[in-house]
Amino acid sequence: MRLNMRILLASSEVYPYSKTGGLADMVGSLAKTLEAKFGEPRKASLVWRSQNTVAVDDAQGEKILKLIESLNEQDDVQNVYANFEISDALVSRMSA
Repeated sequence: MRLNMRILLASSEVYPYSKTGGLADMVGSLAKTLEAKFGEPRKASLVWRSQNTVAVDDAQGEKILKLIESLNEQDDVQNVYANFEISDALVSRMSA
């Protein structure tokens, strides 16, 4: 019987990807324990999220969005991460 559960493990460290202390070991072992008890997950992924953001004006934001679009078009690029904040109006204008 497969349980339909949603579990989010959020941590600043995850072994073996990023380890500076014991937190990475605990998060890594918790994931293995959950897998042993409930089976292999349907989906698992790492997501890098910035802790600090930088506000940029519309001119800078437009350049950044064009750069990200260009990077995303490259076959070798899997993910693009950034830590900027732009206006909703710029997002609407650029996605139109």
